[in-house]
Amino acid sequence: MADKDDWLQTYLNTVVVIDLDSGHVLIGELLDFSRQHLVFRQADLHDCTQANSSKEVYLAEAYRYGVNINRKAVAIPRNRLLAISRLEDAKRY
Repeated sequence: MADKDDWLQTYLNTVVVIDLDSGHVLIGELLDFSRQHLVFRQADLHDCTQANSSKEVYLAEAYRYGVNINRKAVAIPRNRLLAISRLEDAKRY
């Protein structure tokens, strides 16, 4: 388990958007994290390089219509994380 003063603590138990270094985006509830991994439930792992719309449009639709869950649970290596934000922040796009 990571230090509870970790900056990710503020995102626990909220639906977040994770930009990964592979061109994928993950939308899901941050359930737990350690120094090595981020653990999500009810997640959508989406390949933006294969998408028909922009990432911004995809996120706005996920906010508006709900997350297209394709993973009950998923762990992501923490070193793959490029950015994190709350899904509700996508509502402006």
